Amino acid sequence: MSLPIVIIGAGLAGLNCARVLHEKGARFLLLDANDRVGGRVQTDDVEGFKLDRGFQVFQTAYPDAKLALDYASLHLTRLETGALIRHRGRWVRMADPWRQPQYALSTLFNSVGNVADRFRLFQLRRYVLSKSPDELLNSGEDCSTREYLLERCQFSQPFYDLFLKPWWSGIFLETELNTSAAYFQFVFHMLAAGDVALPRSGMQAIPNQLASKLPNDSLRLSTRVVSIHDRSVQLTSGELIAARAVVLATDNATASQLTASLANCVHTCDWSSTTCLYFAADSPPSSTKLLMLLPDSNGPVNHVFIPSNSVPSFAPPGKSLISVSLVNVASTTESLLLNVTKRLRELFGPQVDSWRHLRSYCIPHALPKQPANFHRSPRPTTLRDGFILCGDYLETSSIQGALASGRRAAMALLKA
Repeated sequence: MSLPIVIIGAGLAGLNCARVLHEKGARFLLLDANDRVGGRVQTDDVEGFKLDRGFQVFQTAYPDAKLALDYASLHLTRLETGALIRHRGRWVRMADPWRQPQYALSTLFNSVGNVADRFRLFQLRRYVLSKSPDELLNSGEDCSTREYLLERCQFSQPFYDLFLKPWWSGIFLETELNTSAAYFQFVFHMLAAGDVALPRSGMQAIPNQLASKLPNDSLRLSTRVVSIHDRSVQLTSGELIAARAVVLATDNATASQLTASLANCVHTCDWSSTTCLYFAADSPPSSTKLLMLLPDSNGPVNHVFIPSNSVPSFAPPGKSLISVSLVNVASTTESLLLNVTKRLRELFGPQVDSWRHLRSYCIPHALPKQPANFHRSPRPTTLRDGFILCGDYLETSSIQGALASGRRAAMALLKA
C-alpha cells in the first residue's frame, strides 16, 4: 500500500485539501491536535445557546465554498444586510437599498453622511460587481482601505467615521483600516454578489460537513505533531508516520515551528485580535435583526448583534442570545466585562442588569492582517519537494481564502 499524504491541521484549509484528495482517489491522513475539526471556525453549545468562537458569518458568494459545500444541508438563514448606527443618542438605520428598497428613501436622507455619499456607494458597488474577484485582488496599485475610501472614492469624513470605519473595522478586526484596498474590494464584491448567512447549528456546521465527506479512518483528532522530518511526522506519543508528502495546514506560527529544521522560511504575518462576549436574556433588547454599530469612542464595543432574532435555534425557547464584539482587544478581564456591561446599560437601560454573562472568547490570532500589496508579497506554498503549505494567511483572510488554499495545495500534490 502506498504511503499517505499527511495533512497537519483540520481547519478549513486542511479539510478542503483532504476533500479534494479524497475525490481524486488519493490516500491521505488528516491530523489535528484539537478534539474537533474547524480550527478557528468552531461553535460551542453552552446551556442550549450556540456560541460561535468570535463573531462570524458565512458569505454564500465565496467561489470555493460553492464547490466544497452543500448549502441546503447547512440550513442557512440569510441575515438582513445594513446596520443600525448609534448617532446622537439614537439608532439610525443604514439599509441596503438593493435588498431593502422599502428603506431606500429614509436611508438616502438620514443623518449619516449625505446624498453624495450614497451616490459614491452606488458607484463603488457597481464597480466591484463589474470585476471578478481575481481581477479585484490583482489589478492596479494598492493602498490602504482608509486611503481608498477617503481619497480615491472621496466619501465624506462623517460618513466614513459613522458608518464605513466601524463597519469595516468589524470585518477586518482592525480600527485604522490599514487593510489592503484590493482585499476590501474583494470582500465588498462578495457582500454584494451573495448573501450573508448563518448555519442553523452555528458555524461549526461548515467544517463538520467537510469532515463528514472523508473516510472514517482518514481523520485523527487529539493527535499533536511535534516535528516533521524527511517525508515523516512525529507525534507526541513518539509514533513516527511515514508520508508520501506533508501538508502544513496550520497557522503560520505552528508551521514555522514544525519546519525550523528546513532551509526555507514560512511566510510570516501579523494578526488582528478580537474579544467576543455572549449574554443570555429572557427577552431581546431590540427586535432588530441588523448589526448595531457603535462608532463613538464611548467604550470598547464595536458592535452588538442578537443572533437569536435571526436564527432562533441559537438560543433555547423563550431566551435570547446577545453577542458583543470588540476589535483590537484581546482580553477577558473582570474590568473589561464591567466596562462592556456599563456601555450596554447606556444603550439598552436597566434590563441589562438581568442579563447573564455566558462566556467570553479572547482571540488574539483571529485574522491574518493583510495590508496594502499583501497579495503581491512572495508566498511560497511549496517549501521543498514533499512539503507544502496551505492556509488563509497565504491567500485572503477569509473562509474563501482557507478553502481555496486547501484546494490549491491538493491540486499541486496531485499534479506532482
